Amino acid sequence: MDEVLTVDQLLEQYSSVFKKKNADYGASFEKYGQILVIMCPNGIHLNNSDGSPNSDKVNAFGTFSQVLHKMNRYASLMFGPNGQTNFEAPHDTATDMSVYSAMLDYLTLAYERGTHAVQQ
Repeated sequence: MDEVLTVDQLLEQYSSVFKKKNADYGASFEKYGQILVIMCPNGIHLNNSDGSPNSDKVNAFGTFSQVLHKMNRYASLMFGPNGQTNFEAPHDTATDMSVYSAMLDYLTLAYERGTHAVQQ
């Protein structure tokens, strides 16, 4: 059976992972707000016109965020100064981005057709 780690040990592991990922991707988590403000200067609107929640738009936005996340990672890995990575190669990131893009296309088509990708 695996040893149960203490909170301190877990935090040390998390810190190690953070440092390695930060070396690969930079502080990409700090850039999303700036990117989204540029892309959506009028704000992000996920409700219906009557103000009611729209789960299809929320799902699409969540998946769009994943695509954006992968794009940011890809740019850091492929075009950044680091030649080696600690976690994933640019190809892996591009593959992930393609999968999320297909999911986003599916959600977008369902939204445009009014078929609801997720039953309400």
